[in-house]
Amino acid sequence: MLPEAVHNRIQLLADASDVSAAWVIRAAVMQFLAEHGEETNLPLRLPRSKEDVR
Repeated sequence: MLPEAVHNRIQLLADASDVSAAWVIRAAVMQFLAEHGEETNLPLRLPRSKEDVR
């Protein structure tokens, strides 16, 4: 489950582009894999606090 602040930002992006939140998430995953898919050590650390979420 995503933090509420992250979910809200995704929904704002989706609404602004007239797409679903799922579409935004799929696009983000595809971009992440394109940039990092071949790496063995991925940058997967989650933020420790709400202040760390950008």
